[in-house]
This record gives sequence, C-alpha cells and structure tokens, in this order.
Amino acid sequence: MNRKVLAVVGVILLALSIYNCYEAWQNVHHRQQTTAETAQGSDVGVTVGHQAPTFTLENDKGEKAAVNKDEIGRIYVLNFWASWCPPCRAEMPDMEAFYQADQDKVAFYAINLEEPKEKAASFIQGQGYTFPLLFDVNGEVGHLFKVRDIPTTIVVDAKGVIRFRKSGATTRAELEKVLQSIEKG
Repeated sequence: MNRKVLAVVGVILLALSIYNCYEAWQNVHHRQQTTAETAQGSDVGVTVGHQAPTFTLENDKGEKAAVNKDEIGRIYVLNFWASWCPPCRAEMPDMEAFYQADQDKVAFYAINLEEPKEKAASFIQGQGYTFPLLFDVNGEVGHLFKVRDIPTTIVVDAKGVIRFRKSGATTRAELEKVLQSIEKG
C-alpha cells in the first residue's frame, strides 16, 4: 500500500513540476510587443545576415552594459537562458569552456530571461561559472531578438551582423566553428 501512495505522490509532484516549467516557458514565449522592437525600425533583423539590435541591460555587478558593435568592437555571443530550463543547464559547461578559451577574442553575454536577478546570479555562482551575466527581467531584449525557445545562442561579428543563430543547446565545438568562419572572413 505504501508503494502505491508513494507512486501517486511521485506522479503528482512530477506533474506539478512539468506544469511549473510549462508556465515559465509560456512567459518567455508569449510577450507583448515592446516599444524597443518598434523603435529599431525595419532595417534591423534578428536573423543571420542582418544587423543585430542594440540594447542595454544590467549586469551582475549592478552596472549598465551596452551591447552593440561600437561598444564592444569585436565578435560577441549572446546566450539566452533560464535556470529552470534543462537544456540551458546542459549547455552551460560548454558555454563556460568557450568563454574561458576565447574571452580574449570574443565578448560573451549570458542573458537570463525573466527571472529574479538574485535567483539567476545565485545559480551561476553556485555552479562556478564565470562568464558575464546580464538580466533581462522583463523579457524585452528576448522579445527584441524574437527569442521563442531557450536556450537561444546568437553570434554577432565585429560589424554588428548576426552570423549564427540557434535555438536549442549549443556546443563549444559549434561556437568554435562559427568563430573560425568569421575570422577567415
């Protein structure tokens, strides 16, 4: 009898967990159109070959970080993620390895979507990751980039042109290949 009760309780807990993940996923995917997107104009795209939108977010040091080709002046990587997302968690060791290996050539930004800053920062610190962390608490930048699935990784060249975009887990090897392609010209 106890095994049946435990099994039922386990199923209920699993269902609640899946429901909570689904609700958080919907929050990321169903945002209203922001004024930031409208302000960018029609010449800015969010796909490969288009200029990347510019934005400013707060980093984990409480500072405003402007992300655009003029401020950065080199290739940069945007990785949209959330701590509740299993594929995001799975790709993080590769993101950290890429950041550690290539931080002298590439600016890297892990952009947390729609979570409290403290929760995201605590997760990153607890895992020992050192890459730069930005907070998109309201999801405006995610919406600007039309992020519908997480993780989503975008690589932008030094001229501000999107050269790679992938929804789903990205590996260090994929990022290294993109970097080599950009460097070759």
